[in-house]
Amino acid sequence: MTRSFGWDANLYEDASTVQQKWGIALMESRAWRGDEHVLDAGCGTGLVTEELVKRVPNGHVVAVDNDPMMVEKAVPRLGRYSGRVEALAADVLALPSIGPFDVIFSNAVFHWVQDHDKLFLELFRHLKPGGELLAQCGGEGNLEKVRTVTEGIRQEAAFAPFFRGWNAPWNYQDDASTTERLFISGFVPADASLKAAPVTFPDDETFARFANAVILRPYLGALPTPQLRGELLGRFLERMDQAGHGRTLDYVRLTIRAQRPPHVS
Repeated sequence: MTRSFGWDANLYEDASTVQQKWGIALMESRAWRGDEHVLDAGCGTGLVTEELVKRVPNGHVVAVDNDPMMVEKAVPRLGRYSGRVEALAADVLALPSIGPFDVIFSNAVFHWVQDHDKLFLELFRHLKPGGELLAQCGGEGNLEKVRTVTEGIRQEAAFAPFFRGWNAPWNYQDDASTTERLFISGFVPADASLKAAPVTFPDDETFARFANAVILRPYLGALPTPQLRGELLGRFLERMDQAGHGRTLDYVRLTIRAQRPPHVS
């Protein structure tokens, strides 16, 4: 399963401009014919999917997300494209009978998947021979400074009781292990690369909105009241400043490019 905690689709859509920029840059790194059959694996509210649809005017896009609220938000946005795209709730570890696809695209999703061995096998199965996997997610070292701050806060007396038995939901993998997994799953060629991608927000309000909607969701989802969630957010902003991080998030992106080999004649 991916992203097992609850997202607020409206908050996420309003704040996720960083993820949108990453997604557009990723799809622009590929030369599109325009007739590809594409899977968007983890489509969220469909903002990035919409950009993907524009690049395949003679193709078709299937957008999946395991969060029904995200899909509900995506459906009306994508419905304007006259049957060239469909959105459905599905887990990327257990995809329904869709495809096969020329391209599987994914942006800012795979780090929410705990089993990458199963993930790559499942995606390989849904690609056509010669089909491509193009994905980017959080990689080794992603938000390390942020996580140091938040881990300290959740262990404080006011919050600790609500985190008993809580496990971090992210899975930030390194490039070498990811490349090896891709090869084992059958992808040839396969490549994974890590790159630091720090993001600094222009003002406190924008930073707070992003923290609330995106990076703190796994923590806020464990708290039962708006008051506690507000207190945790406030302490996070204060501690980030005290630690000298200010409004900068230390993102690290893992970019994955791989191909299912064509049929051997």
